[in-house]
Amino acid sequence: MGDKAFDQAYNCQAAVGEQEQIIMACEVTNNANDRQRVEPMVKKMKEAAQEIPKRLSADSGYYSEANAKQLKDPGIGDYICPGKEKHGEVVVSVRGRIPQDMSYGDRVRKKLSTKQGRATYVLCKNIVKPVFRQMKYGRGLRQFLLRGFDKVDGECGLCCVLRIIS
Repeated sequence: MGDKAFDQAYNCQAAVGEQEQIIMACEVTNNANDRQRVEPMVKKMKEAAQEIPKRLSADSGYYSEANAKQLKDPGIGDYICPGKEKHGEVVVSVRGRIPQDMSYGDRVRKKLSTKQGRATYVLCKNIVKPVFRQMKYGRGLRQFLLRGFDKVDGECGLCCVLRIIS
């Protein structure tokens, strides 16, 4: 790349507990796509908390039908948005049972359009996003100082620990 080019080489993931915004698990990947990270992060959360989470909310970058079905098997409530939402978009709340003959993606969309579904999905914005904002703007952690995957993974873990103890 050129002298003034920017190379996005790492993707940081964090699973944050709902109550105190404590980082339960974190990792660095060199995958641009988040879809492959649901299963590893659920495993890390299970190790940290000694139990599987009751529900999981995430933005549309994590959605795949395979991930949604995988969360269903151990009984984790899936609140992963299957499509991007426009900022300020008003979603009409629906009532009633979700028809069994709907496609899986349509079932998730319908679930997320309920009052409970919307309230749970919004938690993603209110729990996880502030943690990253605090690390970026409060601590100035806008880029990694080290080079190499293992070193960056360690630096990410240290940043998450510093966020917890401060």
